Amino acid sequence: MKLVKIYLLKSNKQEPIYKKELIEYNGYIKNMKSYKEENMKKQTIIIIAIIVIIALVIGGIVLVQKTGKKELKLQTTEEMQSMLETIYSSEKVELPQLETAVIDVNDTIQVSVFTGLKSNKNVEELVVSVPLMNAQAYSLAIVKVNENADIEQMKQEMKDNIDMRRWICVSAEKLYIKTSI
Repeated sequence: MKLVKIYLLKSNKQEPIYKKELIEYNGYIKNMKSYKEENMKKQTIIIIAIIVIIALVIGGIVLVQKTGKKELKLQTTEEMQSMLETIYSSEKVELPQLETAVIDVNDTIQVSVFTGLKSNKNVEELVVSVPLMNAQAYSLAIVKVNENADIEQMKQEMKDNIDMRRWICVSAEKLYIKTSI
């Protein structure tokens, strides 16, 4: 244990004069400087340890979030169909009976009808989901494109050319085009 007494005395000029009195404890004389240095070392070590622990916890949380939110990359038509089945099986989705089909990308007419694309040049896979026999203006198409395709240009072409009134009695109100890269 280190003990130091400090007295503050004022002279006639009102300037502080410090008087340090050393106290002997257990045979050792401890001064204020060594007490402060040791105390600061302990505080610094504790602060650094706390910062390291906080950094490790935050790093672990970020790592878990990054690995938990990996983006789904659909590679095959089976994976695309499975994704649609998962979406449609949700209780929140209320749609009529739907048919999900794989479209032959070599059939430019079918590709154009479902996607609005004038060419099938950059289309690798196409899966569509449409109502069976119903006057429901709903159609969903999942298009897998070549790696070197200009996605923004394809999205614009889809937006410009998809026929929103292709159904006999109804027309679609909204068009959504989303990208997953």
